[in-house]
Amino acid sequence: MLLTGARLALRRLNDYLTQPEIEPLQEYSAADGGDTALELSGGEFTWDGDDSGPALSDINLNVKKGEVVAIVGDVGSGKSSFVAALLGQIRQTGSGPKLKLYGKSSYVPQEAWLINVNLRENIIFGKDYEEDRYNMVVKVCALERDLTLLSHGDMTEIGERGSNL
Repeated sequence: MLLTGARLALRRLNDYLTQPEIEPLQEYSAADGGDTALELSGGEFTWDGDDSGPALSDINLNVKKGEVVAIVGDVGSGKSSFVAALLGQIRQTGSGPKLKLYGKSSYVPQEAWLINVNLRENIIFGKDYEEDRYNMVVKVCALERDLTLLSHGDMTEIGERGSNL
């Protein structure tokens, strides 16, 4: 019984570790795109190991610099797959042009990820404290008023998963 379990675990590990790497997103210089930040024409994307066909097909998108884009839809309509495609976490297939990202991208998940330390440490997240940069982040994130409401400002200890926020 123990040997069978070990063989199964090793086979699963081997299957996982020998999967082909997902190709990283091709980032182009921001200057190359003109006023375009993100461009995709006729995109087709498939989850690895899913032989049922593409998860997304015929995706067309052109996002200008400074534009705000919302991804909305019913449950199961492909929103998460679409975001995964934009992040390079799902393989682009088909013969169409590759997704073009001019500059850099960031992703902020729906669920906040906080660690059980003070608020300042959650903001600088292991980096050295640089007052100007820190103050800019607080301002851009509109946290100034929040800091006045917390008992110890940015030194307020954050509970597990932000429970006291």
